[in-house]
Amino acid sequence: MKTMYFKTNYNQKLGCAGFVHIDRAPKDPVPSSALNQPLEIRTLDNTHPPVHKRLTSLTRFRLGEAVDCFTIPSHGMDACDFINWWKKENKEEEGANLAIYFYQDVQENSVSS
Repeated sequence: MKTMYFKTNYNQKLGCAGFVHIDRAPKDPVPSSALNQPLEIRTLDNTHPPVHKRLTSLTRFRLGEAVDCFTIPSHGMDACDFINWWKKENKEEEGANLAIYFYQDVQENSVSS
């Protein structure tokens, strides 16, 4: 099982059955075979115990295109605050390539599509 690391448990979402997470977009396209595969998510600051999820989808966008309906559930801040926070935290401008990642719980005996 692949392990991923989030810096922290943004917006306390790791306890949810499904959630979105905004982060840098992958450099290469994500093959459909990589979707719905079990993975472990850990936090670098240990703010939440490891969870097992599956990536169901992702959508690419530029930082300046961020909208509240994804920044609020992902990081607990409106789009304007998120953009300013990201620019300060990551030293990137509004053209930075990001993605909205959609995660769901791994179900026992589930079949990947």
